[in-house]
Amino acid sequence: MKKLIAKTPILWGGRQYAPGDPLPTSDAEILELWLKYGSAAWDGYVDTTDATGSPAVPQTSGLPVPDPEPGVDKPAAGRRVSQKRAQQ
Repeated sequence: MKKLIAKTPILWGGRQYAPGDPLPTSDAEILELWLKYGSAAWDGYVDTTDATGSPAVPQTSGLPVPDPEPGVDKPAAGRRVSQKRAQQ
């Protein structure tokens, strides 16, 4: 049976997991995030990231993707931006 192993220190559910510790797999959303951001890997897992470090498989969860340009002011979803503000 495969085990999910921490690659980085993780604090989850009131417990600190060190790299190499097995992680719980009962929460599918957090499991997917740990895998997506490289915090965990399946025991015996072969890395499937491309040369840029991006996942080679498409995201399927529908979870929001972090902003690739932190600090850039972008409108909230569903809100219109005035022409003047959009040109800034």
